[in-house]
Amino acid sequence: MALSELKNTSKNLPAEIESAINSQIEYYKLYSFRVLAKSATGLVNIFIMGLLALAVLFFLAVAGAFALGTLLQSTPLGFLAMALLLSILAIAVYWGRKRFVYKPILQRLSEIYFNKD
Repeated sequence: MALSELKNTSKNLPAEIESAINSQIEYYKLYSFRVLAKSATGLVNIFIMGLLALAVLFFLAVAGAFALGTLLQSTPLGFLAMALLLSILAIAVYWGRKRFVYKPILQRLSEIYFNKD
């Protein structure tokens, strides 16, 4: 009795292994799709917010340049002062890019990837 049961089990073993492997493959396909979709959605969201922030910064810079021009009684000097201010800001962001750009992006992507919800 035990021998015939063992024979039946050994006959079904390849099919069981194949079924388990196929289900694991399907799981990892779905998991990678979920991670990819969340990452892509997050990146598109960051892109749109960055674009809107850039538009706001542009209009604020133009308004600030005109205000500085009025204050300094020279519109070109106001634009030059605003360009200098924005250049200093760009250099500061470049120097702090690892702390303020790379680290938050890596943290956000690792939260998406390692989150098991």
